[in-house]
Amino acid sequence: MWPAVSKPGDTCHFLSWRLRTWAETGQTTTEWLMVAGALTAVGIFLLRVLPSTIHKFSEALVYSLRTIAL
Repeated sequence: MWPAVSKPGDTCHFLSWRLRTWAETGQTTTEWLMVAGALTAVGIFLLRVLPSTIHKFSEALVYSLRTIAL
């Protein structure tokens, strides 16, 4: 059972441990947004350079998925 009230000076050891590990591992929100922006830029570039190829590929993908589903 967790105590409802802690004494002055007490610290939550789990919280302090968790804050240290969050600072050391994983990606920040900024890093995720940078990756998403880069992928979006690549997608826009490819759509401008290869629109007919991407259209044919997507049609073939949809056809194959439809065939597998049936």
